[in-house]
Amino acid sequence: MQPFDDWMPARVAPAVQLTGDAAAAWMRTLGWEESRADGMRIAGDAARDSAFSLARVQHSPGRAEVVHEGPGLGVLLVAEGELRIDGADELVRGALLFPTPTRFTLESATPFAVVEIVYGAAHLGGFWMPLPEQPTVVGAETTTLQFLLPTAIAALESRPEPDAPSWPLLREMLATLIGGLVVEVGLSEGGLVRAAIEVIARDWEDADVDVPALAAELEVTVGELEAAFEATGRTAGGMLRAARAAGARAMLARRRWVTESDLEAVAELAGFTTAGDMLKAVGEEPERSL
Repeated sequence: MQPFDDWMPARVAPAVQLTGDAAAAWMRTLGWEESRADGMRIAGDAARDSAFSLARVQHSPGRAEVVHEGPGLGVLLVAEGELRIDGADELVRGALLFPTPTRFTLESATPFAVVEIVYGAAHLGGFWMPLPEQPTVVGAETTTLQFLLPTAIAALESRPEPDAPSWPLLREMLATLIGGLVVEVGLSEGGLVRAAIEVIARDWEDADVDVPALAAELEVTVGELEAAFEATGRTAGGMLRAARAAGARAMLARRRWVTESDLEAVAELAGFTTAGDMLKAVGEEPERSL
């Protein structure tokens, strides 16, 4: 044995291992309708609340229709194998980002393993950047996937409970990584807008960052920056404010009781000048749906 060969903890086996009709019934709880149950084998874990679900599935070769109702955002991460998705021009080996409601068919001629994460409208406020409007295939080489997939698997192996204090933190952590994935693959508009979003994602906590500072960082005029954002239906200032409001909302959610000094501290951490400005932004920035 070489040094550090055993530094990683042992993998935790999936909690559910089923075959046939029982396997198909469990998959229906995730929104998957199997084309046939004969010979079907699955192993998996799932945890969910009313507007957030996290699941992993090891699946025998087969075909299934995936259905999710209501506005939201989902990501299907491929841990093993490859998937063919109806309507996609390429095999999915990395991930599929998709808005909901949605209905699509996937199939694989070989065994495969996936992790599915779905956010409902109630939790979309954590995504301050524009979200995809159609299913998008993400390459397996995408950097953010190297963090997102093992993080999601580790979260499921910890057997999370929706009523546990750590549940909101888990949801926010995965939302941060998925937001990074959206930015990395360029779904939140191209060119100047994408560059601006990357700066906002990096510097939203800095109170000195405003629209002129953002334009200076990008070496454009304020007018050029606002013109680029015009096509998105939003403004650079509005995007920065939304990012800070989402950050403040997440920090406030971690506190069981909030004092006046807590509000001032969170406002400073979130890049707001005062607690009043922060509360106004948090109240006015909606929990965004698609």
